[in-house]
Amino acid sequence: MLYDLKLVHHIIDGLATINNPNLWHLMYEDQAFHHPLIRGIYPRALELKVTMEGPSINYKDVTIGPVPGRPNRLATTLFDKRTV
Repeated sequence: MLYDLKLVHHIIDGLATINNPNLWHLMYEDQAFHHPLIRGIYPRALELKVTMEGPSINYKDVTIGPVPGRPNRLATTLFDKRTV
């Protein structure tokens, strides 16, 4: 589980995670996961929304997705937000 959380990236206006099943158990402060001391990080007053999901996502100015034929590898390309 700690390995999964290592792959979570937080910036002021966004949260990105890739293939992390544990994040849903630790989104809010009133959630505990496997141990009472392992608690969520956001208050319930803050509504978190999934804006993108799938094999590739656009996050900030980058598209992040799997490398074809290379399991467990990710590739990044620049993403132009103006085209959306």
